[in-house]
Amino acid sequence: MSSKSRRPGVFLLFLVAAVAVPIAAAFLLISDRGNIFALSLCGIVLAELLFGGFSIKQSMTDEQNRSALPHHAGILYILGLYLLGTFIVAGLAFAGLSFNVLMVIHLVMLLGVALLSGGLGIASSAAHGADQKLAEERGPMQSMRNRFASLVDRLSLIDSADTASLKSRFDAAKEALRFASSESVQGIAEIDAEADTCIAKLKAHIEALEGMANAETVEGEENPLTGELKQTDSGVTRLEQVLQRREQELKRLRSSS
Repeated sequence: MSSKSRRPGVFLLFLVAAVAVPIAAAFLLISDRGNIFALSLCGIVLAELLFGGFSIKQSMTDEQNRSALPHHAGILYILGLYLLGTFIVAGLAFAGLSFNVLMVIHLVMLLGVALLSGGLGIASSAAHGADQKLAEERGPMQSMRNRFASLVDRLSLIDSADTASLKSRFDAAKEALRFASSESVQGIAEIDAEADTCIAKLKAHIEALEGMANAETVEGEENPLTGELKQTDSGVTRLEQVLQRREQELKRLRSSS
């Protein structure tokens, strides 16, 4: 069992202990167990369950959701204050406050927690949704960058003097992809698909070059590697042209919006 899978279980044990200890202490130390006793104890247990339950939920949340982290920290802070407040109100019970007054205080605190936590929860969902939308917009370009980077790595492993100039061309195209806009709006979907096709064709060329690099050439015959290098170079040129057209179309769409 991994440490990540054990973590919620450990927190759950702490939560059970945190709830059990105040209950046991209250029953052992307080003999007058009327309505005020029950109200104070229920308030403390509820606050501990909310604070501990939210902490356990956060321990199981995807750690990549960083945009929601400030909101979740805010909710945890509010729940912590609520927990502290229930202990303070329980202490005020000894000051002679009536059951109705204590009930109103508990309800006001609970309402405040609900409103503040709810607002932060809505903000967290909005931030997470914005992140997902941004990831979807940048997904196609990031995928192309990753796949082309793998082609650059594969080309660098081909031990042939004939591929030196082609390696420079691939490095330049890699930089062009790196600095290309990450947006993938609806108006350039076809251009993205065209660039994706170019990379797929370049992958086929790289596979062909890998097979030809170690093949023996017959004296007097043209080296098949030469023709494949020319086709691969043309494929890189085509990709660069598509990327330039993509940037131009993005500028046009931005200016018209």
